[in-house]
Amino acid sequence: MIGSRVMKLPRCSRFLFFFSVLPSTAAEPLPLPPSTSTAPIPQIEAYDSWKLATPGDPASVTPPTTIMAPEGFSVELVRAAASGEDSWIGMTFDDAGRLYLAMEEKGILRFSFGENGQVTASDIVESELKECRGLLWAYDALYVNANDSKGLFRLRDLDGDDQFEEKTLLLTTDGGVGHGRNHLRLGPDGFIYLVHGNNPLLAPSDESPSSPYRH
Repeated sequence: MIGSRVMKLPRCSRFLFFFSVLPSTAAEPLPLPPSTSTAPIPQIEAYDSWKLATPGDPASVTPPTTIMAPEGFSVELVRAAASGEDSWIGMTFDDAGRLYLAMEEKGILRFSFGENGQVTASDIVESELKECRGLLWAYDALYVNANDSKGLFRLRDLDGDDQFEEKTLLLTTDGGVGHGRNHLRLGPDGFIYLVHGNNPLLAPSDESPSSPYRH
């Protein structure tokens, strides 16, 4: 059974890990590939960690044995990015437990899982939005903070076929993309909060005169 804690990875990653609770009666975890069971911990500055994700190089997969987990948890490699799936920079789960992953250049993947926690199906549900650093499932919709597309979008399935027929631009932000449009969070008040760097610019009409925060 997969636990509710998900490993937080660097901004660009090509690997999917889960923390899973292992009670004393649980079955033995799946054996690790021989090439990763005794791999050394990579020595690299955190800012350059994205360089470990080399497209098409199986040796660049982070060994699960090098990830420190809280007591009572283990780390399992669930899936590495396949050819054409780019690096992964954003993620969220929907109400059905399916996982959405943003590909760095453009597009969004969706993974479905079986009872053993392994990926049973994958498909591309969006292929146009660029560098979607922020993903959030809320109110029966997928909200997307697309950095290079410079906007916040809402994707909705209107007819129950598991495809997003509607794509609505909710907010446009001018400015740069370096320290850009990042995470999305659903607050306890029901509002969706956008985490932006100092490069995006809000229109004067979008700024709250009562906000204590200023650039």
